[in-house]
Amino acid sequence: MSRSLFISGALACLVIAAGFFILENDSKPAKNAVPSGAPPSGAKPAATPSGVRVVWPTPYPFFANKAAPDTAFLQPTVSGNPTSATYGMTRSGGAQFHEGVDIRPVSRDRRGEPTDAVYAAMDGRVAYANGSANGAYGRYVVIEHAVGGLALYTLYAHLASVAPGLRAGERVEAGAPLGVLGRSDASGGFAKDRAHLHFEVGLRLSDAFHLWYAPRHPKDPNLHGNFNGYNLAGLDPLEFLKLARERSGELTPERVEDWVRNTPVAVTVETPAVGVPGLLRRCPALIVGGKPAVSPRGWRIGFSAAGVPIRWEPLQTSPATTRIVAVADGDAGRDARRRGLFVTRSAKRALYAPGKTLEIALALIRAD
Repeated sequence: MSRSLFISGALACLVIAAGFFILENDSKPAKNAVPSGAPPSGAKPAATPSGVRVVWPTPYPFFANKAAPDTAFLQPTVSGNPTSATYGMTRSGGAQFHEGVDIRPVSRDRRGEPTDAVYAAMDGRVAYANGSANGAYGRYVVIEHAVGGLALYTLYAHLASVAPGLRAGERVEAGAPLGVLGRSDASGGFAKDRAHLHFEVGLRLSDAFHLWYAPRHPKDPNLHGNFNGYNLAGLDPLEFLKLARERSGELTPERVEDWVRNTPVAVTVETPAVGVPGLLRRCPALIVGGKPAVSPRGWRIGFSAAGVPIRWEPLQTSPATTRIVAVADGDAGRDARRRGLFVTRSAKRALYAPGKTLEIALALIRAD
């Protein structure tokens, strides 16, 4: 889903300055009902305390159907191109970013409405449950997961309904029902034949999203707190689910940490700092070499092509200002430019300036 649709109004340009860092059947189910039944086919018994159990978030038997093509479960946009259902710069000819994967329903009632339950992909805590279709995500649930040195989120959007009684703070196990797959959004719902679950996995950038948002959108209230789409930086969810499938639904925390850290870096930034940002207090596994013994004077941050800050190296000499020091070649650099991470000042001299998406990510991290 494009974040440009998530919040109305134009974005103000942000200036990144020195001293940047300071210490996100055939009958329609009754309203809010959740279909009963077992979790998705291929789900495994609960993992040991040191393991991470992962399940597919709908009844589609993803873990059992290893040979099935991705088109068996992908729900494309009106373009009909299956790639449009996947993560990355996959829409509008590569010009539009999609934060997650769109999963089609397995079953429908006589009126053509989906009846699939939606399941928690991992053990975790309900961070947010929005039962109102008052944004581009429609009705959605966010679960947060403590996995080793990471605080990951998973997001389940466009629900027809949220499970009755589901509340923030509630603990859920992998495979627990969260709601019913649907087609809700701010417009009143999209076409039945495109009903799907929009599923994300990623990092929340800030615990103080309002400090960034409120001054810039005084007439457009933030209805979703820290779980507004701008504050959620998604990684490739299908890649994560396939990794889990290769290991029969069981991952170690270390394997999950490696998966995040091994995401290719597209843009590297150096910036002044005072202390450790809140993101790194929640996700110390992102710091190269672990938490520094001495408070850093700066950070060298590696961003994925999607704008996720996945690699942090402490600097003991403060950079004069925030600047881009490297841009990857090939697809990663191309997608980062399209995503708005940088603008080119001089291709010949390899001079780049932060783009709007990168400025927002840095400002949100600072707000924490």
